[in-house]
Amino acid sequence: MMGCSKEEVPAVLPPGEGAAGGEAERAEEEYHDARQDEVGEGASEEERINDLAARLIAFYQERNPAGIAHVGRIVRDFPNVDNLNELLRGKYGADLSTVRLPAASPP
Repeated sequence: MMGCSKEEVPAVLPPGEGAAGGEAERAEEEYHDARQDEVGEGASEEERINDLAARLIAFYQERNPAGIAHVGRIVRDFPNVDNLNELLRGKYGADLSTVRLPAASPP
């Protein structure tokens, strides 16, 4: 985790209940599989960042709309989505694997 300590995160991620261990691991695997399908295995860094930002916005719209204002900083400070998901699970009992973005329509 770069640039942001765990002590700073609670202001953005209010307390919640954590998910069960096995359930969290299964959700993490599903998230990575879905993300590779949606973003593509050869996705550029920009595509990865845009995907993460879109998922965070959708996540916060449901759980903490005030957190949307911090998405840019979170994307920058948490390049490892596994660390971010761990914090989200601890605070909300859910992580980005629970977010399903609508399929993009063709141009």
